[in-house]
Amino acid sequence: MLMVVSLYKGMNMFWPFSRREAATDQVDDQAPPDLSTIDDRGLIQRACEGDAEAFALLYERHRTMVYRYIAYRTERQEVAEDLTSEVFLNAWRVVTRYEERGVSVRSWLLRMAHNEVVDFYRTRRSETTLPQNEQQMPCYAGPEDSLELRVDQAILLRAVQRLHPEWQQLILLRYVEGLSFEEIGVVLGKQSNACRQMQHRALARLRLVLAEEEERGDG
Repeated sequence: MLMVVSLYKGMNMFWPFSRREAATDQVDDQAPPDLSTIDDRGLIQRACEGDAEAFALLYERHRTMVYRYIAYRTERQEVAEDLTSEVFLNAWRVVTRYEERGVSVRSWLLRMAHNEVVDFYRTRRSETTLPQNEQQMPCYAGPEDSLELRVDQAILLRAVQRLHPEWQQLILLRYVEGLSFEEIGVVLGKQSNACRQMQHRALARLRLVLAEEEERGDG
């Protein structure tokens, strides 16, 4: 709830009136369009024109994704809430700079989330890891390199945490958020082909680590 309140407060700071208030100045009596039927591209276009309600709907659509990404990387609920608010407030401030060019709205937002996390750890000089909460462990099932993993969740979690932090991010974005390699490239600042190659290496390493973890469990 605090995130919602802070978002709307921030939006009101940058725009003198909401879409509903602006509609009262219209001469015709046409009913406003149903924003829920508009895709992200259309909502972004409206937000660029100052439509706060359109941006609020983008927030509703993507806040859970952004929060989940940040929570995985910070392991702190209050930090994840604060940084999620910052992501959307910053997105609202710079929404007019958004250029599609094949970049989806969700990858644009996750890139901002990535930058917020980087800044967070830079100021604290801490290392990035995935959370300890086993209930939030990603499910590995993708079109390429699918893993036939029939292992205990705790073993899987420990194995993922032993990977390079960037590989952890890729696994999160690919198998939890379901992003394409092109979208992951936007978030991580890499070419899509590089992300494909990184996934192959990450999954190959994960298989080895899983084997080691299972051996420890059997021992």
